Amino acid sequence: MDEKAFGSKIKAERESKGWALEKISDELRIPVKFLEGIERNDYNGFPGITYEKAFLRTYCKHLGLNSDDFIALLKELKGEKNIPAEKLEQELTPETTHLASRKKPKFIVPDKAKYGALAVLALVLLILFVAGIRQCGGAAGSGAAGTSVPGGPKLLLTADVTDDCWFEIVTDNEPANKMMLKAGDKREWQANNEFVLVIGKKDALKLEFNGKPVELGSHDKYPIKDLTLKREGAKDAK
Repeated sequence: MDEKAFGSKIKAERESKGWALEKISDELRIPVKFLEGIERNDYNGFPGITYEKAFLRTYCKHLGLNSDDFIALLKELKGEKNIPAEKLEQELTPETTHLASRKKPKFIVPDKAKYGALAVLALVLLILFVAGIRQCGGAAGSGAAGTSVPGGPKLLLTADVTDDCWFEIVTDNEPANKMMLKAGDKREWQANNEFVLVIGKKDALKLEFNGKPVELGSHDKYPIKDLTLKREGAKDAK
């Protein structure tokens, strides 16, 4: 198969089944513009090579095509090459090997300097110890006055993925982590306060929050947006 024309092969297979791009887009949760790009061998508008491979693999499986063959053709199209380990070893110059094998010089520290350093270290430890006792005493006094101490054990979220789907997670107001989950994946995340989730396909994964199943049955719309999981429980998604 010509790597420059493999997109037309995918398009021909879709048309032979009489499937419209909009129908496939709804089923796979992949925007139409990306499906069109795959059929044209045009990957310029994709977010990155990870999404290119994920979308191509999902699309091929949906059509009943061998996704591994098409991923290999995509790699050829993008110019990806694997460099053998032997070639990397040959690129090591004699000068590089010599520098790597040279031993670092040993520095002999005079005895007086050793004793002086030990004395300084002992003094620092003594100061830290006294400061720690005072701090503990102050904390105990604050506790007696009724001051609460925030915090608690980490929150734990686990996912057992049964089908490919989009997934986005925000942990404690950190930047969003977007990914394409694959069937068979098992993922785990930790947070101090909360998780905020976007799920492209609710039937594609099973979630557990602090050891308890997260019910997604009440959310009829795709995708599920802004599903918030906090210490006190789950907040309804939008």
